[in-house]
This record gives sequence, structure tokens and C-alpha cells, in this order.
Amino acid sequence: MTWKRPFNGFDFEGFWDDCAYSLENYVKPPPSDESIASIEREMGGYRLPAAYIDLARRHNGGMVKRNCYPMTQRTGWAEDHIAIEGLYAIGRTSVYSLAGRRGAKFMITNGATLRLASASPIRQPRATN
Repeated sequence: MTWKRPFNGFDFEGFWDDCAYSLENYVKPPPSDESIASIEREMGGYRLPAAYIDLARRHNGGMVKRNCYPMTQRTGWAEDHIAIEGLYAIGRTSVYSLAGRRGAKFMITNGATLRLASASPIRQPRATN
């Protein structure tokens, strides 16, 4: 069985905002398998979703141009949509990376929970062998 990449067919044209601020504070080179495993261990042993990893291998973090997405239910931000300013890189060195200065530990320490638009946590328990 062949694994299908989650974002195959997605039109990324005009999606990323590669302005100077985004490139300096969000974007990093694609993560290696080793760096992904290390970040997952650092975040308490939680696995990152395959779709998040696939996206990071295409463009690791960054601000987005199309940043408002419709919702069928009220959110904490608005009646009918969510707003996403940027996606955190899988890494440690950019300000907005999962293990960076404003990453997962910062969010957890300050009472925030990292969530996907579907409202399911991005932290998923690692399967035990």
C-alpha cells in the first residue's frame, strides 16, 4: 500500500506569506527524522500528526496569507471563522517553532493549548511497543 501525502493536490499558490518577519521568526529548513523525534520527546513523548510533518517538509513554518477559515460553529475568536496567523516550524531556533522561545512549552506554561482547527489536540500519545 502506498502512503498518500496529506497535502497532495493542495494549491499552495498564495498560501504562505514569506515576508521578512515570517522568514526571520517562523520559517526553518525542512526537519529531519531525527529532529522530529527529538522534538516529540521534548514535548513529552507526543507524536506530531503526519499531516503536520508533511506540511513542515514542504514549508517548515511561516505566516499565511489566507488566514481566515469558515467554521460551522462559534469559536473563541468569532461567530463563524477561525484566524490563523502562522504555523510553527518543527524546530528549536525560530521564535515561533515548536521548541522555540514561543513554542509548546511557552504555550503550556501560559495556559494555552495547541489545537488544530478541528479542535483536536495536536499532541497525540505515542504508541507503546
